[in-house]
Amino acid sequence: MGEWFRTTPIWILGLLLFGATAATAYGGSALSSWISRHRDEGELTEAQQGYVVSSIFALFALLVAFTFGLAVDRYQTRRQLVVQEATAIETAYLKAQLLDEPHRSRFANLLIRYSDNQLAIARLLHVDPTARKLLAEDDALMRDLWTATVPAFQSVKTIDFSSSFVDAIADLIRIDAERKAMRRSQIPTTILAALALYTLVAAAVLGGVMRSRKGRQFNLVLLALNIFALMLVTDINRPVQGTIREPQEPMERMLARLKANPPAVYQRLNPTPSAP
Repeated sequence: MGEWFRTTPIWILGLLLFGATAATAYGGSALSSWISRHRDEGELTEAQQGYVVSSIFALFALLVAFTFGLAVDRYQTRRQLVVQEATAIETAYLKAQLLDEPHRSRFANLLIRYSDNQLAIARLLHVDPTARKLLAEDDALMRDLWTATVPAFQSVKTIDFSSSFVDAIADLIRIDAERKAMRRSQIPTTILAALALYTLVAAAVLGGVMRSRKGRQFNLVLLALNIFALMLVTDINRPVQGTIREPQEPMERMLARLKANPPAVYQRLNPTPSAP
């Protein structure tokens, strides 16, 4: 159930929930009419109806605000990690230019491939075999980066720069792990399911209270707005399948700079040995 709720397209969830709430509201209205006929009870006054409606939607607004805050916090964290990773990649790239060959070109190639792969992962529309292939490539590139660090460290271990260079690679590996963890970190499905259940119960109550034709129309509009708010929270909560994603401009600009400045650019002022 949880996996279905996380992977079903947003618009399908919205339509299903709207149909369920409309049916529940109609059922609540029919049940309220049946009770009134058999118990000879009149309808609520406008003041009483207003009290019921305001109470229901005040509680719903509180629940949605709490859940929306959780989803936005995760979204903001993902945005910050994009900036941090772009900075970490460029820092490691620039520090790698201080190494001798073949380490310099090896790291330049690995970091560009890694950046391309990260952008491809961020642009995925859903989890499929392509996604698993890109994630496997990400793991392989992380392994290759650290494998390349071992001989590179051996070539500079006698100077202070060695620890700074290793720290730059380690920082990149740490941020990569954090981005993976944040893509998997979502609001528990139980919370979203509880909000959907609350929407159905609220629809039944409102249907029983607002039984006039105008009241039913007003009720459907309010319920549609509630469902829209719930679908917005669900969308933000989906790092891969959702439409609201963290912008990748920092990574794109960084990658463009890296490709525009290959290792040879940073070596143009280096003195070259004289020809025999």
